[in-house]
Amino acid sequence: MVGALSLAEMSTKHGHVRSASLLSGGGLPERLLPDLYEPVLINLGNWILVLRGFERCDGREGRFSVVQEWHCTIEVNRTNF
Repeated sequence: MVGALSLAEMSTKHGHVRSASLLSGGGLPERLLPDLYEPVLINLGNWILVLRGFERCDGREGRFSVVQEWHCTIEVNRTNF
């Protein structure tokens, strides 16, 4: 899946919330995956980064969160170096 990684922090009445989004490129961006909340950088190196956080889900009995990891490969246009 190819997209742009976006990190944000927002203020709520309960405090600050950080999130990561994977957005499509070009035109009007669309979310390619559900947002990752409170992301933590687990690994970084060799053009790869790993983020771990929580995904919010809606179930029959209400909302709940699950732990998710994103393994991201960084693509570089070497003609710009």
